Amino acid sequence: MCRFLVVTSILFCLTITGCEAELYRAETRLLPDGTIERAISQPQAQVPQAARQKSAGWDDIFTTQPARKAVDKELPIRDLPRSLGPNPRSQGATVQQPVNFVAWGKFANYAAIPDHFEFAPIADGKKGQLIRKLERHDLGFLTEWVWTETLADTVDLTDHRIARTELAREAISLAIAAGKEAWGPDYDLEKLEQWLRNDLTEAFQEACDLLLELGIKRTRDASGMARLMPILQRLGLHVVDAEGKPISSDAQWKAQVKIFLTGLIQRTVKDQQSRPLSEELLEDLLTTFTGESGVANTRLSKALNKVIVAKFGEKEQFDAALQRLFVRLFGVYWFPFIGPARDFDYQMDLPGDILKTNGELVGGRRVRWRFEAPDAFPFGYPMQATCVVANDAAIRTHLPRLKLETREQKIKYLNLVRDQKELISALNKFASDGDSTLYDQWLTERLKSASDSERAQAVRDLLQPK
Repeated sequence: MCRFLVVTSILFCLTITGCEAELYRAETRLLPDGTIERAISQPQAQVPQAARQKSAGWDDIFTTQPARKAVDKELPIRDLPRSLGPNPRSQGATVQQPVNFVAWGKFANYAAIPDHFEFAPIADGKKGQLIRKLERHDLGFLTEWVWTETLADTVDLTDHRIARTELAREAISLAIAAGKEAWGPDYDLEKLEQWLRNDLTEAFQEACDLLLELGIKRTRDASGMARLMPILQRLGLHVVDAEGKPISSDAQWKAQVKIFLTGLIQRTVKDQQSRPLSEELLEDLLTTFTGESGVANTRLSKALNKVIVAKFGEKEQFDAALQRLFVRLFGVYWFPFIGPARDFDYQMDLPGDILKTNGELVGGRRVRWRFEAPDAFPFGYPMQATCVVANDAAIRTHLPRLKLETREQKIKYLNLVRDQKELISALNKFASDGDSTLYDQWLTERLKSASDSERAQAVRDLLQPK
């Protein structure tokens, strides 16, 4: 049973905390011609080797120590201090010091930006990456830009369900085998196995579904824990205090786990004389589960290790298999075995009025996204922004009475021409070389149409006001 069992894993993922978080920053500027400027600062370990070179397209690159103070985390990336210490890859270094990779450059288009982020917690395993997309919609006298950059996770819904079944089956199989090895043939574990395969498996699957739902809805507050509590309560694990609030201290958790396990084992494990597990063996189990001193030397731990080696050959092989299962279940960013929290702070300047975004507006044309990597579970965290830019030169030359100065005027224009392919084609021709023939034909035909005359009048009134 030991460390990897179900409830502990689920609770870990809901309350994941750790040492000081790693910070991943980017400052991006989209220019009206579609070229892009980007500056990044992030842990060098997550920068692929190919992206660490100036030949990747960067104008400048250097390393620096991770910022510790809040004020330093707000410095423009180009103002970050350059590292004065030894190169972190230098020979003779006894301790690998954290180091951030800093770079910036100007790129012809979004596809030319180096793939500067890759997170692979397991060797030869799935990788988390950033996926960028930029759409340009030329709408005659207005251009719409749609930016999407997604922190992609690796969860596949079908495989997620398969993995949770495999994890439960493997955990229960090892738990029963370890129990038989540790407690001997005199104890009957059939009722315990039934409880594990029925009650615990059902609760685990329900908890996995809950985590998936919370991830899809991007819910990471107390409501998630509140919904997990009834699942644990049904199992007999009471994890709320006298006021009905979830317990939080490690000591409280251990105390409740001991009460829960004692009751479970006493009900489901009996010897041939129908006597419960001996006090000595029960205490050994509780020590194994609650992490008291000497866990590695408990009878149950030794039995589990023996079972693992017999089945997998080496414990490292078992660890690798278990890690792959966790990544299939929880993605690469909720991986509970290694690493600190990972915070993202991405900013973007857009060339026109921002119409919509899922980020924070911090200026007239600037958006900021701040989130934690686990927010990408299960299907990725998209950073999205849409802006519109008036073609002022074409307006001055061809339609001087057209007013696309305010955000409201641009939205009105956008709503009138959106999805009107013939009109857009005509307006693009009009804006590019002043030829209004196609536009005039479209307007004449639509004004005569009972179904389209209202839109045609609105387009004429906007483009050619009296």
